[in-house]
Amino acid sequence: MSIRRMHEGGGVSSFFTTALLVLTLFAGIFAIVWTVSGITSLEYQIGELENRKARALKERKKIESELYTLRSMQYVQEQGLGLSIPDRQRVFYVKSDRFTVRQAVDRNKGEQ
Repeated sequence: MSIRRMHEGGGVSSFFTTALLVLTLFAGIFAIVWTVSGITSLEYQIGELENRKARALKERKKIESELYTLRSMQYVQEQGLGLSIPDRQRVFYVKSDRFTVRQAVDRNKGEQ
């Protein structure tokens, strides 16, 4: 509808009605786009929270494993099996000569 026809057919009220319908249409489209954008943002946040949850569960399993290891070491120590956690000063490192089995056998034959 042209403005001239609206002016002839209904005047100003018809123009305002059309303008109101157009504005309502644009407002509706804007509301839909805004809602979809908000939903997408929430989906990203949910994904991030799921990743944090997965990392926390992995960390929890690791900590539980360490706890069970410490408990088992404590159990062995409490049973009096003569095992204890060594002090750093009482640890001795043994270096090997890096002989293969064949070299060690040949070496032992030469000594006999």
